[in-house]
Amino acid sequence: MSKLKVGVVSDLYGVSQSDWWSYYTILFSNHDVTIFDSRNLASISSELSKEDSHDLFIKAGIEKAALKLANYENFDVLIGLSVGGVIGWRAIHLGLSVNRFLAVSATRLRYENEIPQGDITLLYGESDPYKPDDKWATDLKVNMKIIPNADHNIYMQSEFIEKSIMPIALKSGS
Repeated sequence: MSKLKVGVVSDLYGVSQSDWWSYYTILFSNHDVTIFDSRNLASISSELSKEDSHDLFIKAGIEKAALKLANYENFDVLIGLSVGGVIGWRAIHLGLSVNRFLAVSATRLRYENEIPQGDITLLYGESDPYKPDDKWATDLKVNMKIIPNADHNIYMQSEFIEKSIMPIALKSGS
């Protein structure tokens, strides 16, 4: 398999407040990985609480981050985690070229009504209370997979990354 250009967009905690980012760089070590801190893309201070950060992302941060991300070079694979999935989705709508897009626990996608172009897969934990419903996925004709016995934070677990994210992100045919 040739080396892929992989982008990963963080959840609302950003990279500095998370200790699990190393899983992505280790597991995708044979590829060119760029990790984007969603807080940096949205110009949201890492000093703010989860609630304040969430409010700022909703008010304008998602759009601001998507605009910044859309100006980056193309990716073979873009992985968006939680709010990072919404940022990636909107960046693709704004012109970011991505061969494959994988959003994990991107619950705010339930408010979107137009799917971006490309190979798109959405992953949600079965017990994530804010995941989009089946009707939404059917209406948009999007590939949505539900992971049994999992919650919103599945993307933080190295075993899940290795067994669920990597096979989708690295599947042949790109």
